[in-house]
Amino acid sequence: QICADYKNEIITLDPFEKGVRAYLNLGHTFGHAIEKLIHMPHGVCVYYGLKMIFAFFNEPNYKILEEFVSKFKLEFPELGKLNIDDIFCYLEQDKKRKNPQEVDLILVDEIGSPYAKGFDIKNLKSIIMGHKNYENFFRKYFSDGCFGKTFQKINANKLRSFLKLQESMTGALAGASLKTYNNSKAVSYTHLRAHE
Repeated sequence: QICADYKNEIITLDPFEKGVRAYLNLGHTFGHAIEKLIHMPHGVCVYYGLKMIFAFFNEPNYKILEEFVSKFKLEFPELGKLNIDDIFCYLEQDKKRKNPQEVDLILVDEIGSPYAKGFDIKNLKSIIMGHKNYENFFRKYFSDGCFGKTFQKINANKLRSFLKLQESMTGALAGASLKTYNNSKAVSYTHLRAHE
């Protein structure tokens, strides 16, 4: 509920997505590409989008996300038969891109300080492929295994919890941007844990 309230305040503040509301797109750029390729639930795809953002642009937040997943003992499907070329093929069609060659990513240096950064799509691909986490990340999460069989094993209740977690993480990290207009409402990881 806390995260939902933050999200509603951002939407009210910026109904036409001219500023702070764009922070709610955290994880969605890659998430939408994954969703188009595999047709998994939206929340699961955005979760993987978050993992990509944090794995390649902010490892401390990656560890925080992993802590949440571990705490709730969540299980989630492997992304079978996906590779970087598949993702960037669809990234070029993302509705949020500034122009055919550039796309905005929402990044977070620390919780409470999200920002948008434009990338040339080809350069972005090179950045990711040249990152020290690239090979391990894609081997771990974008395997050649059969997605369908893995997905069928997920308990329905755990999947619902997983989707709620994704919304919470997006609200917590992107919603934290409210401090840009009201410092007293900035959310933090410690603040979230206090409301468990």
